[in-house]
Amino acid sequence: MSLALNIHRLLSLFFPPCCPVCGSALQEGEDTLCTACKCRLPRTGYWQDQDPYIEQMFWGKVPVARATAFLYYHKGSPYSRLVRLMKYGGRKDLGVAMGRLMGGELAACGFFSEVDALMPVPLHRRKQRKRGYNQSACLAQGVAQVTGLPVLDGCLCRVKDTGSQTHLTVAERWNNMSHVFRLDNPSAIRGKHIMLIDDVLTTGATLTACADALKQAEGTSVSMLALARADS
Repeated sequence: MSLALNIHRLLSLFFPPCCPVCGSALQEGEDTLCTACKCRLPRTGYWQDQDPYIEQMFWGKVPVARATAFLYYHKGSPYSRLVRLMKYGGRKDLGVAMGRLMGGELAACGFFSEVDALMPVPLHRRKQRKRGYNQSACLAQGVAQVTGLPVLDGCLCRVKDTGSQTHLTVAERWNNMSHVFRLDNPSAIRGKHIMLIDDVLTTGATLTACADALKQAEGTSVSMLALARADS
């Protein structure tokens, strides 16, 4: 047994990992979330009922093969901590774990059928350098682990740092996303079905801007998956 594994087990004995939602110590066999909080996740269930609610957000804006969001996001709820820790708390592991969870549940319903590759929504290089990682890429990594789909990270580039859009109006968010993304390698996705992966979907402006850039590659179809759906 390696020294690192022994140290990890020793630390876990005195400082057991805790559920990021309720704060309780995780039991043996629990992965990232405790069993109770995992069962109570505010799932949207759109993909189970074949509800086109998320797809309708993009009608008349950009062609979308399919689109859904895994969870509801309500600011201030215990489950909103998942997103905050994943984005701002350095919890890359949480992003990967949530990607595995939603990927596994959606794969069981055939959501990824005929998809060729996953593509995380990119951060601007300045923001990624400051944060140290891209939370959407962590989600994509988790989805890839359960679906076997490749992750294309680097074809799409964010050329404009839009900053936080949290306090902008709907119209301001759409205007803010104009010409934000650039497709650097069209040949890598030509004729393929690409699924964009994002953390939180609000107005759909960011994913629409990404899809607009991807459509520059001939014959490319686009689907969308967000971890959470927030009220605009």
